[in-house]
Amino acid sequence: MISVGSALLTPPQNTTGTAPASNSEPASKKNEVKSTTSPEEVGKLEQATQPLAPKSFNALLQSQEESDSSTAVEGELTEEEQKQVQELKQTDREVRAHEAAHKTAGGSVAGSVSFETVTGPDGREYAVAGEVQIDASPVANNPESTIRRMDQVIRAALAPADPSPQDRAVAAQAQQAKIQAQQEVAEKRAGEQEERSKNNKLGILSQAEDLQQEESGVEQSGSGDSSLASSTEIVSILFGN
Repeated sequence: MISVGSALLTPPQNTTGTAPASNSEPASKKNEVKSTTSPEEVGKLEQATQPLAPKSFNALLQSQEESDSSTAVEGELTEEEQKQVQELKQTDREVRAHEAAHKTAGGSVAGSVSFETVTGPDGREYAVAGEVQIDASPVANNPESTIRRMDQVIRAALAPADPSPQDRAVAAQAQQAKIQAQQEVAEKRAGEQEERSKNNKLGILSQAEDLQQEESGVEQSGSGDSSLASSTEIVSILFGN
């Protein structure tokens, strides 16, 4: 297995942790209903003033806490720290897109994706480098399959818009393996062609021998000698004698 991925990017300096978030729970009060209100109106008012179900209330409270926390942190960051956060967000997007391109193009030869992260001034983790494991090993005793695998490795390595030096090195290595496999295929096909040619010659030779045997039984010696000479010439032409 070899790795392709984005190069480590230098994160902004002076990263800090998050400030504690302030939590607050909204107080709920029931609406008072005058005695002069009709029963139907009283029912509608009571339904409207029912407290939220526990699950809905907890989800709303968590969302509010996260929003308050994010707002509080951003409000406490200096202008320089806010700039660092924006740079880290941009780097994170680029790194994740880079590795996603490798993973998608790699298909069956692509393994797991891993990231190297740093903590930003806002306390969040941002990816600054990553890699994807790629199976670039040749297929044993199968050069045709090796060629197909190397083609996929090359596509995976060069899939991102900005391949890293490591990506290009992996693609070059796969290209060499592909060339070697192509040579093996050419040699294999040449050997098969030679074997077929040899078998064809042996088939013709067998036919010539059969013809010889038939001609040897002919009573007219002149005609037989002529035919025998003809079959011998066929064999001589085939084997270059």
